Amino acid sequence: MENTVREFLTVSALLEKTDNYELSILLKNNLGLLFWEHSLSKEADSLYRQSVELAEAHHDTLRLAIALVHRADICMEKGKEYYADADTIMNRALKLVDGIDDEHVKSIVFSSLSYLCDYQERLQDVIFYAHQGLRYTSDSSAKKGYYLVLGSAYSRLTNYDSATIYLKRSLDTDSYYTRASACMRLSEVAAALGDKDNALKYETLYGVYKDSMKMVERPTVVVSSLKNVLHGQSVSRYESSLVQYRYYLLLIGGLLLVFVCFYLYKRKRRHAEIVKLQAKHQNLYISIESLQKELFEKKIEIDNLQKNYQQLKTDTGQKEQQEGCLRELLGEYHRMQENLEKQLNEKNEEVIKLRRLNLKSVLASSPVYIKLLELCKHNRLNPDEKRMFSSEEWNMLLQEIDIASLGFVERLQKKYEFLLEDDIHFCCLVKLEFKYSDIAFIWGCLDVAVYKRSNSVLKRMGVSATKKSELINILNRI
Repeated sequence: MENTVREFLTVSALLEKTDNYELSILLKNNLGLLFWEHSLSKEADSLYRQSVELAEAHHDTLRLAIALVHRADICMEKGKEYYADADTIMNRALKLVDGIDDEHVKSIVFSSLSYLCDYQERLQDVIFYAHQGLRYTSDSSAKKGYYLVLGSAYSRLTNYDSATIYLKRSLDTDSYYTRASACMRLSEVAAALGDKDNALKYETLYGVYKDSMKMVERPTVVVSSLKNVLHGQSVSRYESSLVQYRYYLLLIGGLLLVFVCFYLYKRKRRHAEIVKLQAKHQNLYISIESLQKELFEKKIEIDNLQKNYQQLKTDTGQKEQQEGCLRELLGEYHRMQENLEKQLNEKNEEVIKLRRLNLKSVLASSPVYIKLLELCKHNRLNPDEKRMFSSEEWNMLLQEIDIASLGFVERLQKKYEFLLEDDIHFCCLVKLEFKYSDIAFIWGCLDVAVYKRSNSVLKRMGVSATKKSELINILNRI
């Protein structure tokens, strides 16, 4: 038996790689029946579920009905708490067989329905479905099963004559289970009718058939070996899947590592670019200041030379000499002006580049900005131990923002002179892309207070307080 199951499972694994529906569903149903007969209900139900999916996909009504019946039988076997599930499944199977002419499948469905109704104490339904099933079956052993369930139903309805007739008919079978169940019911009927001799006779036969049932039960070693086969196959599949999962994890991990390295490289490169732009801007600023100072000195020198030239009267030689010096100074002055204009244009271009940079990324390595992020995180995690930014820290942050943005705070104060100190702080936080909820944590207040501050800032800017989305756009244009 163990070898049979192993061969079944081997073929099943091979069939998963093909599209042979007929062979696949036949194998699953047979293997499911084998498991069920050896008390492996969970494994059998799993296979029958697969059969249901296959039959549905191929619109195979007959095999779908049979697979549903097997699933319902397994639910009945589990106990009362699963009768409702079995009822739902059987109702679906019953609807399927209403539209087909296959008497064998109808007989199977009505047989399971009659047993389910018997378990649920729906005795009139038992009698109805059993009689329906008898119409479609020609198999003698199947008929004996119907007789048993009919006799059982009639006995509980106290219709002892009909019960005795059907129960005695069910005794003519090779099934010890059917014989034992029929004798138990006949003993109960005889006892109810006061026939003690027959009651004792059938009770004795019940014990004999019950002992015979135990003799033909599947040995425990077979069930154990089947479980070992299933466990071995599961372990094999798990190990195969584990190799694939490890490969995928390594692939994902490698891609993630590449992404992190690329991100860090880009961030480092961007930071270097920002530092380079700021250094270039600072050098241009120093160079322009120096050139403007030289121009101013050169202008004074030219003015002095022009005054001396005007004071000269008749000395032609001196006049010619001073005219040459004046022309040379004016030429040098114009060249310096052109150089200054060129540097001013270059400075404007660098300013544009710097202002296009994300302010948050420019300040990413700033100690005071990092401290602000830590304060926000601390207040979020520790609502009862809130920290606040000091005036000195706010001033340092504003200076850092001014340097990084080339005077954002200065431009903001100049353009909107009615803004208060807290308004300036709020605008800077918005400019740094903090959410209102984060600003509430930084200030140690409720979200409502932050929204009120936003409205008041917009009003002082002369913008309608209803247009909240405009604030970040206004700040980005400054």
